[in-house]
Amino acid sequence: MSNINYFVLTVADCDADYTSTMVGHVKTLAQELLDDAGAIRVRVGVVVTGDNPGGVLLVQGYESIDGLEKALDVYSKSEAYREFVASGKVQIRLRNLVQAHPVAFLLSLIHI
Repeated sequence: MSNINYFVLTVADCDADYTSTMVGHVKTLAQELLDDAGAIRVRVGVVVTGDNPGGVLLVQGYESIDGLEKALDVYSKSEAYREFVASGKVQIRLRNLVQAHPVAFLLSLIHI
């Protein structure tokens, strides 16, 4: 079983009339990341509250940092990525790289 040790979190603002188109492009990009960059998990969504409402969210999970380099290659070859960047309706608000560390949780059973 693979561990997800690195996450890439990206939030992009886009024009309201372009959101469904953008989500479609990002879903295509997500599959490309799974197929060609070795992503273990990729999730796509729309932020509904907080500082970035309406933003399109892309979360990528990788076992090693090598996956991030492969993801950059995927971006450069992706027609879906090229289309939403060229649309003029999308702007990256934030992109963060997170290194995760496993934490062991101990469960205690209490008998009454």
